[in-house]
Amino acid sequence: MYNIRNAVMQDASSISAIHHLCWKECYPYLPQGLHDLRGKDFRMRQWVATLESSGKHATFVLETARGILGFSHVKENTDPEIPEAHAELHACYFDLSIRRSSAGPSMMRHMLQWIVENDMKNCSVWAWEKKPCPSNIWSTWARNRLQKRSGD
Repeated sequence: MYNIRNAVMQDASSISAIHHLCWKECYPYLPQGLHDLRGKDFRMRQWVATLESSGKHATFVLETARGILGFSHVKENTDPEIPEAHAELHACYFDLSIRRSSAGPSMMRHMLQWIVENDMKNCSVWAWEKKPCPSNIWSTWARNRLQKRSGD
């Protein structure tokens, strides 16, 4: 059983740890130097700054009896390459123990609900083509009416 809630500053350490670990797992083909630059300290600074900042964004955590095992971040789109997108599904990562469960679709619904509540019509999400996405990620996105569009 889990609960999804808005993140608070005290969650920054858990979010950072999950982000750091998942990046290493999800993007093993990236240069080690990039992983070194985006290590635990970088992630901690990133999430403290994000949680302190104002603006149109939301960070959610997935909490269980074992603690925080996942998080997501949704924000106003600032990418000039896709001006039609009002929001960006910026991050969504989970501990290995709850991947391929209902956690992903539940977190996606929280992110999409935030978009609706903030009167945004379109959203974007990016993923590297090489990313070893679980086979069900594309079907999860499709069930939420998100379309896959390859980059140039």
